[in-house]
Amino acid sequence: MTKQVWAVYGTEPGRLVPPDYPAVQAPIDRVPGRFVVSTPAREATARVGCYSVTHDRSEAPVTALVVADLEGGARAYARRNHPDALAAFGDGEWVGRRVCLRPVLAGSNEVVI
Repeated sequence: MTKQVWAVYGTEPGRLVPPDYPAVQAPIDRVPGRFVVSTPAREATARVGCYSVTHDRSEAPVTALVVADLEGGARAYARRNHPDALAAFGDGEWVGRRVCLRPVLAGSNEVVI
């Protein structure tokens, strides 16, 4: 939903030691996956699994991005850019709270709080 990157910076060059990828991946593979629904068939109640609020260069909130768990175990992504929703997501913890997902376009959901 957003760009991901990592980097390690230092003043002295060092030797790069890549991680043991199979050892890192093994515990991840033991966790059962979730089915991702692009859009629910209709408005649906969901529980926030994680979220982030993106900001523009002036530090103003722009979009709330939400990964939500639907009843039945599926997962869906949603977003919202309404000022009231941005203020709410920026003020307090939302993980675990119930929200409503509303399909707005094919493959796109809006989160309603």
